[in-house]
Amino acid sequence: MIRSFLFTGLFFIGLHSIAHYDTIHLKEVAHPAMNTEKNPQAIFLQVGGSAPFLSLKYDRRFKKRKNGFGFNIGFGLFGFEEQLVKSIPFSINFLAGKSNHFVEVGAGASFVTATVSWFRKPIPGNGFIYHTNFGYRHQPSKGGFLFRVGLAPVFGPNTRSGYFLSSYMGLGFTFPSARKAH
Repeated sequence: MIRSFLFTGLFFIGLHSIAHYDTIHLKEVAHPAMNTEKNPQAIFLQVGGSAPFLSLKYDRRFKKRKNGFGFNIGFGLFGFEEQLVKSIPFSINFLAGKSNHFVEVGAGASFVTATVSWFRKPIPGNGFIYHTNFGYRHQPSKGGFLFRVGLAPVFGPNTRSGYFLSSYMGLGFTFPSARKAH
């Protein structure tokens, strides 16, 4: 129980720090080269992280910038007929960096539903798990190959010990969002 409160507190402190950095630092040091014609978008397949094993995700920046705040949402799947785990991960993330290389920090929640067979009788269950992400992302604004890798601490009342460390790797495609001409 104490671990859940500790990780929830760290989660909100991290989000506050990211918001503070965005409102103060980025307004002072705006890089016009980071502007794009459209909000950058990507789709990728991810192993590990905020979904139990394998997930397909959509990612988008909130503004017409290569860096800054954005979100991703997806669908995860793990297991087989008798023991199947499905999830819907959602997170808010922040990209810091230049060009096509970014440090990624994020946090969110995943709705998880599972069915486990016990003596051929299906037993359903569902709930939320929470996660943070710390990683690297390569995402070109002209479109093309997306690569991301990092660590995702996962915690919540529905995990065995209240907390576990998951790594993740994602491969996908970035939709073109070419730079604005200045």
